[in-house]
Amino acid sequence: MSLPSVTGLDHSIVRVNDLQAATASYQKLGFSLAPQGRHHTGTTNQTLILDANYIELRCFPPGQRATSLFNDFADTDEGPVAVALQTTGIAAGSLQAFGQEKQI
Repeated sequence: MSLPSVTGLDHSIVRVNDLQAATASYQKLGFSLAPQGRHHTGTTNQTLILDANYIELRCFPPGQRATSLFNDFADTDEGPVAVALQTTGIAAGSLQAFGQEKQI
């Protein structure tokens, strides 16, 4: 399937259970880090800066895991869970990717 509005990969999302420990591990590997952030939903994140995009380490507080997009994972699971795509327009990309049923 061709999605003309998708222009590339924006970033990947890696679920972690301990943001501080994960940040320290990636820092030891030599990644450049942006300041830690917090989403309006309460999740915290750390971005690992690459040349044209980034990797997002995202931590879900225990009380939020059951209602997150990734609630099918066990509480102890960590690792890649999603990618975010670069698009010419999020509405166009969402409609094409999900047949007008679900927004990215």
